[in-house]
Amino acid sequence: MQHLPENAANLQRLLLPVWEPGHSVNLAHILCPGPWASLGVDDVQGLPRQGFSNNCGVFVLMFAFYIVARAQFDFNETNMQQTRHWWCLVLLKNFPQKKQAII
Repeated sequence: MQHLPENAANLQRLLLPVWEPGHSVNLAHILCPGPWASLGVDDVQGLPRQGFSNNCGVFVLMFAFYIVARAQFDFNETNMQQTRHWWCLVLLKNFPQKKQAII
């Protein structure tokens, strides 16, 4: 648990990659005991599928965004160029660069 933020137990959400089955559920039980379930891609109807390995990060961002927004998944791999562009605009608008770094 040392790789998690100190306040992990107080956060409403943690987004974690899952490398082994059950890892996320075990972690959820440690942080907040109670009924937890783990869903796979076949458990969620209409879940967009990733076909190219270089889009995995965009898919993770979009899954997290749509889940938090409680929106119906309406993106797919043909939208990746526009989706990447949209994420860049969102991030740059909300986290602007400092005008000039002091060296």
